[in-house]
Amino acid sequence: MQRADVICVAVTTTNGQKNAPARRSLALLTDLYQLTMACAYWKSGTANKEAVFHLSFRTPPFNSGFTIACGLAQAIEFINDFQFDESDTEYLRTINGRDGKPLFPADFLKFLRELRFSCDVDAIPEGTVVFPHEPLVRVQGPILQGQLLETPLLNFLNFQSLIATKAARVCLAAQADPVVEFGLRRAQGMDGGLTASRAAYLGGCAATSNVLAGKTYGIPVAGTHAHSWVMSFDSELEAFAAYSKALPNNCIFLVDTYDSLKGVQHAIQVGRELREHGHELGGIRLDSGDLAFLSIEARKLLDEAGFPNAVILGSNDLDEHIIESLKVQGATIKVWGVGTRLVTGHDTPALGGVYKLSAMRKENGEWEHKVKLSAQLAKITNPGILQVRRFRSQTEFVGDAIYDLDLGLPAAPTIVDPKDITRRKHFPRETAHEDLLVPIFRKGKQVYEVPALQKARSRVQEQLGMLHAGIKRSVNPHEYPAGLELGLDKLKTNLVLKARGESAAALVAKPILTTAAGNPENQDRGLALEDGSRVILCVADGAGGLSGATKAANMAVQIAQTHIGAVTGPEPAVKLLQDMDRVIAADRTAGQTTCVLAVVSADSVFGASVGDSSAWIITRNGIIDLTKQQNPQPFVGSANAWPIAFRHRRSEGELLLLATDGLLKYTSAQRISAVCRANSVEKVGEKLIELVRYPSGGLPDDVTVVVCAL
Repeated sequence: MQRADVICVAVTTTNGQKNAPARRSLALLTDLYQLTMACAYWKSGTANKEAVFHLSFRTPPFNSGFTIACGLAQAIEFINDFQFDESDTEYLRTINGRDGKPLFPADFLKFLRELRFSCDVDAIPEGTVVFPHEPLVRVQGPILQGQLLETPLLNFLNFQSLIATKAARVCLAAQADPVVEFGLRRAQGMDGGLTASRAAYLGGCAATSNVLAGKTYGIPVAGTHAHSWVMSFDSELEAFAAYSKALPNNCIFLVDTYDSLKGVQHAIQVGRELREHGHELGGIRLDSGDLAFLSIEARKLLDEAGFPNAVILGSNDLDEHIIESLKVQGATIKVWGVGTRLVTGHDTPALGGVYKLSAMRKENGEWEHKVKLSAQLAKITNPGILQVRRFRSQTEFVGDAIYDLDLGLPAAPTIVDPKDITRRKHFPRETAHEDLLVPIFRKGKQVYEVPALQKARSRVQEQLGMLHAGIKRSVNPHEYPAGLELGLDKLKTNLVLKARGESAAALVAKPILTTAAGNPENQDRGLALEDGSRVILCVADGAGGLSGATKAANMAVQIAQTHIGAVTGPEPAVKLLQDMDRVIAADRTAGQTTCVLAVVSADSVFGASVGDSSAWIITRNGIIDLTKQQNPQPFVGSANAWPIAFRHRRSEGELLLLATDGLLKYTSAQRISAVCRANSVEKVGEKLIELVRYPSGGLPDDVTVVVCAL
């Protein structure tokens, strides 16, 4: 791997001869507050406390459905060379505090001179598609060292990931046409131009105009002439002819200096002369005007003149949106020159990556998870020692789980959308997967072989090929499922509540199950459990003989409990009951059963039902029937069940009630509502069963009730 990110300075010997360039230390490529914190860690005796930091970003650039990870190679070079030299500490010695005295003690500067990097670093390889909140880099080791890496790591990965993503979007819009990066003259300084060329090539560009980038990184270079060349001659035709004689093997003529279509005719005239001398006209470039119209007309002229292989290159402040529009308009441009809007990351000037502390090792060796609070949901950090597991089918990626290595990951995990905890996705046990972060450094020593740039570039195309087409749309892309593993989400919620001085239990209402037997030929079953930040309720009323009814009801509850992680809304609840219907129907020893399944999330109640068991919301003023007591047939187990979905936005003070038909069949909704409002949640189930009990103490039917205070 060739170097480009190190600043070099010529070293002159005593005899005046210049030796090869020597590397200048980049340890001061940081913000001052990193060094003041480092000094404070050192003074407080906590410099060597083991900590974990993660680098991630909160929102994708350009409203994109994906982001391309880029910049790791330069980060690795920086870490390998990380060391404060004498000139660094001499400069730091000149910085004074507010009292006019030196800011940094001499002993601390000596400590910096002797500091050697010893952290573990894991990262997602360059060229990988990544998504918000996923850790691109994890640093574990002495907190002082981890802190000092924050600014440079963000500098390397933020900018290059931004430009690689823009390049990928532009190349997708070009639909396999070559894209040439033309941005050096408009880039953000020399280093910005160089790293932008690298990132653009990795993101998919075919070549660059930046010759230093070509030399440094082995990127193909492209370019012919500017308007100034044409203007330096008495006529455009004379300019084209002179250029063709000087460089007959590199003739793509810029035709819009005066009149684009006349310029095409001049290019054709010179092209004929080139052909007579054994060369071919490479093509023409349009840099202004109506590119769609001009390219169509230019193509006609070139084809009619016998130059069907001469390409039309288009430029002029292009980006993915303009290219897509030109494609729709039928433009015949086959090579695209993209500059300003690519290398400046128009219209998202920065990726917005962040680097946050997420865990610290306690004296007893256990990890203490850390979380930063904010009034903005997106700025609340994720705790733990994080890894990303990517799940895939044979043809595409299907979702990413951010999980804590300390907590581990279930065999069949569920992820929670960081923006909406009611949105979840479940991955079956057999789903193929890979963990994205790989070891880069161990105890300060590099253990990762950096792939060649061309290999990282190929990885981008492989990764994009595994994304659903909707995720790659330039406007309003489909949202890729990437979220926190359910256990990590629950841990984060509890830490946030604890930090805010609230009880973690306050988020989850405790469900209460009450059941009583009446008719032994009609068996009921119920389920009430807490599942992370949700509450799961289920009732099933079996039918079809004692053993068959019991088995059907048991199977319904067991299936609900096993697969509840996949129920992220009403539609998944319907699907679960349909699957339950098929499974029970396939068991010839099972009868049939009604079933109501309800999930209580942070802001709503949702679920589905089959048969005449019911779900109600008891309000301060009345009762809301969520299931509207369906016709009792067909039941679950009939292989023809028709689940009905429901959703209710919960309000404080409400009560959710699920019950089998043995309750409502022998009393009224009004009496049920009155009992619920008159009793504590702990007593509601017992009091409701008393409503239908015979004076002798028996019951006309089984009654199962599950209640949950909202």
